[in-house]
Amino acid sequence: MADDRREENRVRSLASRHGYRVSKSRGPVDNIDNHGDYMLTDSRNHCVLGGRYEATPQEIEDYIRQENPEPRGSSFRRKFARKFARMRVRAFVHTP
Repeated sequence: MADDRREENRVRSLASRHGYRVSKSRGPVDNIDNHGDYMLTDSRNHCVLGGRYEATPQEIEDYIRQENPEPRGSSFRRKFARKFARMRVRAFVHTP
């Protein structure tokens, strides 16, 4: 139970970093449109994966990692910050 909750939180966090939202089915499972698992929606609340609450946390994680290999901008910011720091150091180094 704790492992399931931990995995759910990890997937929710990953989805949030990529601009998605994970919803868990709260209704009765015996409905034809409700399979009792999860749904992935985008920022405009359009269903991306698991339209009938049929996606598992692993499927959601695989989809997000396939669509967006890294969170938006984090890799670029790190690379730019390192490059800018080196440029700044080179620009202010005075050699007689």
